[in-house]
Amino acid sequence: MFTNILSAIPKMRCSQHPTNILELLRWFANTVIDIDYDNTIQLTFDPNSRHYGCHYYRNREGLLESLPRGYHYYTIGNILQAGSEPLPPYVVNSWRNTVGNSARILIRVNEGRWIDQVFITRHYDASEYHGSSYDPEQTFRITTNFLRQLRKPYHIILKNMQLWCLLIVIMTTPFFYRIFVTYFDQIFYKNMI
Repeated sequence: MFTNILSAIPKMRCSQHPTNILELLRWFANTVIDIDYDNTIQLTFDPNSRHYGCHYYRNREGLLESLPRGYHYYTIGNILQAGSEPLPPYVVNSWRNTVGNSARILIRVNEGRWIDQVFITRHYDASEYHGSSYDPEQTFRITTNFLRQLRKPYHIILKNMQLWCLLIVIMTTPFFYRIFVTYFDQIFYKNMI
């Protein structure tokens, strides 16, 4: 149903996506999960505690696939939700946070707090009624490897994000896209001969 974030990047536009999502994902990857050597992810807090704007997500509108037995969906990142552990200031007050309280992480968790799916999404404003709480066009699956990348030093992440934003501009602007495809084809075919 969903592709991972890396294959979805050409469809995204920087201005359309929650601009504080990188801060939220970076915090998530470095603070509230453990990633084992075999790429299993475990949540380090009780998702029912309402920490970090976390709450149960029913998936009534069918945004995500049906749950296997013993699993639940949760959403993380509501900065307005009262809880004993708030999100850190660098996430809440991020200079990239220009669209308010819309960035969310959706997780699929089993009873042992093992996470097998992570998504980023845009939460609709209460005044926007779309029959869903989340924008299906701005919901992307996040891989474990991507979360590992976010654990790297921040300057490396920023360098990669600059390249991704450049790729987004290239892939979403017809003129630049034609130049990119022409150049790629020349390089690809040249190396095949």
